[in-house]
Amino acid sequence: MRELGFTMEQRAKSWLESQGCKRITNNFNCRYGEIDLIMLDHTILLFIEVRYREKNQFGGAHSSINSRKKTAIIRSSQIFLQKNPQWQNYFMRYDVVTIQGDQWTWIKGAFY
Repeated sequence: MRELGFTMEQRAKSWLESQGCKRITNNFNCRYGEIDLIMLDHTILLFIEVRYREKNQFGGAHSSINSRKKTAIIRSSQIFLQKNPQWQNYFMRYDVVTIQGDQWTWIKGAFY
């Protein structure tokens, strides 16, 4: 299952690059959790969660991101910025890329 998640994250990274984003890092880990992708969309620093679901069961891919996961991503982004001060003056946004079957959705500003 982890291998499938990694594959989908790589596909999402490539897809976002085709949309004009530039990769900063992927799979950023700290004590609060992991951020799947950190990318730059022109002048906006993106912290991106990638969610894959084969089927739209139990509310689908986007609804699987609960408040605990959102908090972990936000805290992890703060650690990233502390460790990488060159990004601190950029506008930032928390996005989600969902993949359900063969349908891709980029939810910009998915949470705050």
